[in-house]
Amino acid sequence: MSPRSLNIALWGWYQAGNYGDDLMALMVAGALRDHGHRVTLFAESRLAQEAGGVATTRSLNELLHGADLCVVGGGGLLINGAACETSAGELAGAAARHNVPLWLTSVGADGVGAIDWDSMPGRRALLESPHLLGGTIRTRMEDRLLESRGLRYYPDIVLRAGSSLGIERRPTGRATIGINVPPWGRGRMLAKTLLDVARTTGAFDVACLQTAHPDYPATHGHELVEPLVGMGARKVQFESVRGFLEEVATMSAIVSFKLHLGVSALSMGTPFIGFGGGPKVQSFFQALGASSCYYGCRGRDVAAVLTKLAAHAAAPQRLKPSLKPRGAYVAIEQAKGHFDEMHKAIDRVAETRPVCEGVAR
Repeated sequence: MSPRSLNIALWGWYQAGNYGDDLMALMVAGALRDHGHRVTLFAESRLAQEAGGVATTRSLNELLHGADLCVVGGGGLLINGAACETSAGELAGAAARHNVPLWLTSVGADGVGAIDWDSMPGRRALLESPHLLGGTIRTRMEDRLLESRGLRYYPDIVLRAGSSLGIERRPTGRATIGINVPPWGRGRMLAKTLLDVARTTGAFDVACLQTAHPDYPATHGHELVEPLVGMGARKVQFESVRGFLEEVATMSAIVSFKLHLGVSALSMGTPFIGFGGGPKVQSFFQALGASSCYYGCRGRDVAAVLTKLAAHAAAPQRLKPSLKPRGAYVAIEQAKGHFDEMHKAIDRVAETRPVCEGVAR
């Protein structure tokens, strides 16, 4: 527990109905709440209902009014071209107006090349803000600005998803392969062929996972789902973080182009094969020393993934070590560092920040 209870604002990309961001919101909010702090999420009320014991707001001024600290993340804050430029600049300005210190938790980049700070003045303002106390990043990289702000690297915080939410792997008697691929390129070929193999051999079932919340239909076209349902796949729709993760916990293996779907599966011991997803996914596997678990979207990659998945379904124990690399066990333990560093920063704030009398959250 912290020396005293603080009012903590939690800011991130929690308004888009994306499973990965909502998962991180619940993980961080839960850790703060369990340490005795009062938490307000910059999100819709549905997340407050699921998190339990936290408040929500869509107003930045309301979020920071009376806050002792604002925790930012996790998320792709440092990804070149990410659609958070304006909101990051607004947060930096609001933190200055309200005199609220900032802390970054498990923010990430795409892992390839230098960060183009000239093209992201809003995020640069956030990183250069005198209110920024420091933080943690999930992408191993060299950058002078990040180093000057004392940001420390730990493996992705989502590697703690299973333990944070108290959900363990519980595979069913019949092998089920969860698939999450884009509707373009080789994703459709992989999914269709996998379903053909499942029907022909009867060795496993296929579930297609949709990580976009049903309240946000504009994002549904980014994942190949309905055509696969028409071909016999079972649809698993993200509606609540806990419910979705419990479904993932039953899978024999996950093949996905979405990083945090796969990483949350890996957190429970479920094998994760990256198929596409670009540098962000590829750099995650490289950091684990498991590049053999990542495939691009070329024709030969489709064949390689199919071979590995079919063999895994037939003999999961024999192939499990190759699909869940040894580095994952170490990384899951190291990922606790995001929480540890955050709690230490909050304790320092609690010892020095004056008590805000009469402020209700």
